[in-house]
Amino acid sequence: MILAVKIGTEEQVDSAVHQLFGQHVAGSSLEGSQALLLDLVSQLQQLANSYGHSLFTIIEEEGRNLFGELASLTTLGKAKRWFARLCLTLRDRLAGARQASHIQFISEAKNLISSHFDEPGFGLEEICETIGISPSYFSSTFKREVGQSFVQYLTTIRMDRAKELLVKTESKTYEIAEAVGYTEPNYFSFSFKRHVGLSPSQYRQAHR
Repeated sequence: MILAVKIGTEEQVDSAVHQLFGQHVAGSSLEGSQALLLDLVSQLQQLANSYGHSLFTIIEEEGRNLFGELASLTTLGKAKRWFARLCLTLRDRLAGARQASHIQFISEAKNLISSHFDEPGFGLEEICETIGISPSYFSSTFKREVGQSFVQYLTTIRMDRAKELLVKTESKTYEIAEAVGYTEPNYFSFSFKRHVGLSPSQYRQAHR
């Protein structure tokens, strides 16, 4: 149930609560059910705390009183509906916290790419070490949020700068390759043509 609230969908939360009540609450007395609910609320509070939130504050923001509501639960059906609502409320808040966290580190990653794309050794491992997250988590989140893989995004930044240099300067192709983070001019030319559809020299001629 805690895992469903933490990372699951609304349907998974509903299913977990339904299973929980079917297994542990249905045969309990009213006092036993309320004691179990108190224990579950305590676990939800610990989960909220791990994300920097307070379950009680979240409930108060909705104009509700958690313990007052808990005391009013006189049937199993009411208890189940109340607890499901509580779980979904917290799930929505944690999902928002994760989204905010994603936005923050994606923004940081973009800033790092903008500052270091011209460095030949700059890549996935370097950016993940700087931000402090695993490459697999970074890669999946970056692609989901940006719509491109890290390599595709980095290549686009490099090629956009290369196009600008081809049009605005007289620099040689190998000089432009070096300026955008490529140590091998031939590989730069290959990558440029694959990305743009023209060789560097053709692009320069076409845009002058």
